[in-house]
Amino acid sequence: MDLSGTASNGIKISGGSGNLVSSVDASYTGVTLAGYGIQLESSTNNVIQNVTATNRNIGVWLIGTSGGNTIRDNNLSGNFIAINAPQLGQGNSYLNNDLSDSASWAITIYDDDAVQISGNDYTLAVNAILLGGVDGVTIDGENLAWTGAAGAGGKGLEMQNSANNIVQNLTATNRSVGVRLVGTSGGNTIQNNNLSGNNSGIQ
Repeated sequence: MDLSGTASNGIKISGGSGNLVSSVDASYTGVTLAGYGIQLESSTNNVIQNVTATNRNIGVWLIGTSGGNTIRDNNLSGNFIAINAPQLGQGNSYLNNDLSDSASWAITIYDDDAVQISGNDYTLAVNAILLGGVDGVTIDGENLAWTGAAGAGGKGLEMQNSANNIVQNLTATNRSVGVRLVGTSGGNTIQNNNLSGNNSGIQ
């Protein structure tokens, strides 16, 4: 399915569960960023895979109680935010997605204490991962390095009011801040990471 001429939004699934969205072009071909590619609204246990959703304000957007979803192997490059999940759903997985060239954040996740993030491409994302109110998860092995030519760029990982997490084996180099903890972010373990060449390694 080709929805690339749609300036407003691509696909919205509201409620329900167990749906598959695959091999859809939900990009926008206009000059400026517009709308969202895929939105899940209080919808659970869906799979979004092999979708192209570029040149959007948000590539994939989860709201409400959207939990147990798998977002994998998608091209979400060149968006303002590639993946945005400011919601109450638990146990979403974000795997092997192209989140490159994100103008704001590659991934913003809130209140998902069972989230899985692995194997994504953050090349030239201005900021990489934002976790807000996320407790007790492990972020392991992501490459959040900034490779732009104009000096250190943005943040690698920011945790806001997020406690008891493990951050390990990350590469977050050439950033303004490699790992940033904000608010009531206590009990976290930051270990075995490459945070070299940043203005601030850990803040």
